Amino acid sequence: MQQFVAGAVGELEGLHYSRRTLDRYRAVWRHFVEFCHDMSQVDQYSEERAKQFCAANQMREGECPNSWKRHIVFALKVLEDFARDGHIERPVTDMQKLQVPALMSATLRSYELYCRDRRHLRPSSIRVR
Repeated sequence: MQQFVAGAVGELEGLHYSRRTLDRYRAVWRHFVEFCHDMSQVDQYSEERAKQFCAANQMREGECPNSWKRHIVFALKVLEDFARDGHIERPVTDMQKLQVPALMSATLRSYELYCRDRRHLRPSSIRVR
């Protein structure tokens, strides 16, 4: 299991995820590996074990909102994708299809103008941002 998790971390590093994001994933996965070792002798990923881990580590009332438990669901989804596909891909949001709330439109347009006029960014760079 540790080699499997190390492979997933290597994938994230290859995709240039930030140190902070990597630390979040590592924290959840470290607890998941410990949970798996405590539950059984089988040392491989299973979706059923991931569901058990989520159920056992749900956020409790009064618990610190900055806890690693906040990230369980997404971190395990990434691990599941890695188990299924053998690699991890960054999610891509098509900004052209995204519905921007009316109250946010003026702010977004203002930011685009700032990027173009003050930062002198190319249109492709502005689209990425």
